Amino acid sequence: MRGMDLHREHDLDAVFAALADPTRRDILRALLDGEKRVSALAEPLPMSLAAVSKHLQVLARAGLVSQLRDGRVRTCRLEPDGLAVAFLWMKGFGAFAQDDYDALERLIEYALDDSDLREEGLERSGLEPPVEVGITSNGKDPRHPQTNQLPDLEA
Repeated sequence: MRGMDLHREHDLDAVFAALADPTRRDILRALLDGEKRVSALAEPLPMSLAAVSKHLQVLARAGLVSQLRDGRVRTCRLEPDGLAVAFLWMKGFGAFAQDDYDALERLIEYALDDSDLREEGLERSGLEPPVEVGITSNGKDPRHPQTNQLPDLEA
């Protein structure tokens, strides 16, 4: 299983390395319109055909572009599935549902509002007010009602 994780990490690194260069992003944008010959991709770029070919090799190794050869003519095609590994990785960051934002908004309102508005907001939302946890004046810890003792911190 670890080998598969390393493979995915390599794929992810290759995709982001390929996307890091503005020339390669320009090539990908040009391929959004469909297949293009390497010469057509190179035409608007301020570099040699050999330099464009090197950029295409990086994109192909990352799985973002495929190249077809018909005689001396090379045609490139965008491979959108190549972005899947990056998409899945990015999806883990910031993939919050609207309910998460609503709960955060209620929490912020609770923290900022005065006590009357706080109680009213909690009643409307169905949430319980936060419980302050600590040791009571009799020395018992409410977090451990079974034992009514302080937790053993040396264990």
